Amino acid sequence: MSMKPTRELIRISDKSEESLLRAVQIIRKTKDLSQLRQAQAFLLTCVHGMTASEASSLLGISVNWVYKLRQNFLKGNLVLGRSASVLGGRRRENMTLAQESRFLHPYFQAAKHGEAIRVSDVKTALEEHLGRKVALSSVYNLLKRHKLMQISSKITK
Repeated sequence: MSMKPTRELIRISDKSEESLLRAVQIIRKTKDLSQLRQAQAFLLTCVHGMTASEASSLLGISVNWVYKLRQNFLKGNLVLGRSASVLGGRRRENMTLAQESRFLHPYFQAAKHGEAIRVSDVKTALEEHLGRKVALSSVYNLLKRHKLMQISSKITK
């Protein structure tokens, strides 16, 4: 007599004692709603055997968020609240904002002295700096992001 499981449970390795203790500790001590939901998403689906759909209706979040929260919890990444969401931000950035500012510093100086800035020169320098080709729109976005388009009225192609 074989019994078919009605719910897909997480692998046993995912239910390590360390993860269980960490989830319980977070639930007891956290004051952050996002971290509480993350620990609950892990416990409800992994320990109590709920489906993601059941856990989502209980927690008041979508099924996809149950999966994301649980996966991030298993990786050791705690959600930091609404201000630091799992998604968002500049995920395809070439450089940080500080690195971009340092890269553009010579062009800022040239703009302050009234010199014309050629976008093609910026593009070439950026491609050399990054070691790969860059779209022209990325260069224009870079210049706009740092308000170099507003500072210099002499921007040419």
